[in-house]
Amino acid sequence: MTGTPPEGTPEPGHNTGIRGHNVVNSVVYQDSIHYDVSPDSPPSKKYEVGVSYLREGCPSLARKLIADARANGYDGGQVRFHMMLALLSKRSYRDLDDEERQQLAALPQATHKLPADEWTRALVAVSAVLACYEDPSLDPVSARRKLHGVAAEQRQEITKHLDLVLTASLRESLWAETRQNAEVSRLAGGRLDRVWAYFHPIPAKPRARLVSPSTVSARDRVRAALGTLVAVGMLGYLGRTILSSGQALPILAYVLLVALGVVAARTGLEWRHLAGRLAAKQRAFSRFGARAYYDEPGFARSVDHEVRYYFGKFVPHGIEREAWLRESAGFQAALRNELVDIYRETRTEASRVHWLIRFHARDARKRWKHGTLFDYREQYRVRPVTQMSCVLSCVAVLAGSLYVGSVAVRIEILPNAAAAVLAFAGAWAAVSGWGHILCERRRISDQERERERIFAARKDEYRRWSQKLDNTRPSEEEMEDWLSYDRIMVLDKALSHYKLAWRDVLAYAFLQTPGDHSKRARVRNGPWRYSKYDLRLFLITVDGVRECMAELDFERVRFGDEARTNYRFDAVSSVHVEITDELRHALELTLMNGQPRQIRVIDDQVGVGEGEDPKKMADLNLDNAGFKHTLHILEGIAAEGKGWIDRDPDIRAQRRAGVPGGA
Repeated sequence: MTGTPPEGTPEPGHNTGIRGHNVVNSVVYQDSIHYDVSPDSPPSKKYEVGVSYLREGCPSLARKLIADARANGYDGGQVRFHMMLALLSKRSYRDLDDEERQQLAALPQATHKLPADEWTRALVAVSAVLACYEDPSLDPVSARRKLHGVAAEQRQEITKHLDLVLTASLRESLWAETRQNAEVSRLAGGRLDRVWAYFHPIPAKPRARLVSPSTVSARDRVRAALGTLVAVGMLGYLGRTILSSGQALPILAYVLLVALGVVAARTGLEWRHLAGRLAAKQRAFSRFGARAYYDEPGFARSVDHEVRYYFGKFVPHGIEREAWLRESAGFQAALRNELVDIYRETRTEASRVHWLIRFHARDARKRWKHGTLFDYREQYRVRPVTQMSCVLSCVAVLAGSLYVGSVAVRIEILPNAAAAVLAFAGAWAAVSGWGHILCERRRISDQERERERIFAARKDEYRRWSQKLDNTRPSEEEMEDWLSYDRIMVLDKALSHYKLAWRDVLAYAFLQTPGDHSKRARVRNGPWRYSKYDLRLFLITVDGVRECMAELDFERVRFGDEARTNYRFDAVSSVHVEITDELRHALELTLMNGQPRQIRVIDDQVGVGEGEDPKKMADLNLDNAGFKHTLHILEGIAAEGKGWIDRDPDIRAQRRAGVPGGA
């Protein structure tokens, strides 16, 4: 099973879109209404969005929204259960302030008035678990039994959100199930085949180059009109002279002259139009001198690179790649020039038109296979019959003109000679003028039809590709669930490596930060999600801190390099948080006799969209990264060393529950 489709994924080492310090692509789904809620929204809507934030790794906003919904009368076992999870998700008991502890204690009150459903039973089970923290005399077996008794859906939510609160014995009893579920579920839902769509750039809407305006000027029209008047007038004058002579042969010659003149004009116009269109097509698709070089990085250079990449990728069967690239060089240049012309002025990211390049590269391969890639050569080829008709009619017209002119001059030399000269000059101006006007009309008509055909094909492909992305793109909840399963696998590996049981772990914290050269994407008002993460796990035991770092390729579900560091409590010299312009957050951890290590928590470019609050977005991303809980633990250790164990309320609760650490 592999991550597909590679067509939509930039080739290795190829960066697209916004280039930040760490980000090589950036997508915001501005049209998403997933997190849309306003102060005037009904309580049910606030609760619904709050649960979405909770399930998708942002409990701080979930707490506010669910609390707001409850304050407006929206209450029940399910609402209280999710409020309880929101209060404790990604936090330990120590992270709650007094108000939140009181709020937590009030949730299980009067549960007998709530419907006796799975949500209420889950609420009671979580309350029993928390009670063990407060009162060590309570039997943890009873809490464990209640926890195992809730339905699988609610139990999974409990283990997902309360992993930092559960006692060691409860974690131990649930760990095998949690680990097995994570191992199976981290690849469920077609993750390998779908995550790429989440980070795929939003396709730019299709466009097609506008038809060049007519080059016919007012002077051309005046020339054609005057030439026509003069030619018709003088030919009429000569015709009257010929008719008045009463000679049959000159009259017949005059009639043939007019008829063949019409034939010559029609075939000549056809010849000129086809030859002009063929020359224009050959210039546009010429492979000689078509290659352009762009020294400066930017839209044009990126488009040029992608055109060559996709034409080199979609090679027709039966032709070598290099030969195909030579044959299609003109089409590549024409496509590149068109895309640069129609998209560059609007600052469109090059990655958003890759779908269009890919479509035309595949279309060129298909047309080559069917022998229609160069069909314009046949379409605009001047037929021999047209050429022959034009040449013969022109020769006949010339001969007929000389004969008719000589007859007319013999009848009356001066006025007829002048009429013949003016007729010739007028005809020349009329043919030249009308030829240009009519050829331009036909060119515009041809190009309009061609543009409509291309634009319709692009719109069809745009709809198809957008629909595929929408159908493939994972939901926010799926993205968060897969990441939580990855964290569980990292945690399990660390426990196995250090041969630790849950009773040996006093506390732990995860800090997930963007990996190097990762792509990122998010929905409006949602947290950034990255294609690569650096997952840092801090395991706190009585012997000190065990820090494990694992590189996660989230898109391909692979773990890369790993690093482990162990240090005593008193080795933590300082913990410093660097905040610049309220958005960029970096954690600096300094150990005794060691260089400070700076961990970038929020990317340099927060990328706030229209209508979004920068401070709220920063808090949202910190919340999702697990920053506050990690900082709380590290700051406590840095300030108090091993004494932090004796002072930490959660560890004291763990001891009361039977954890032997530090006793």
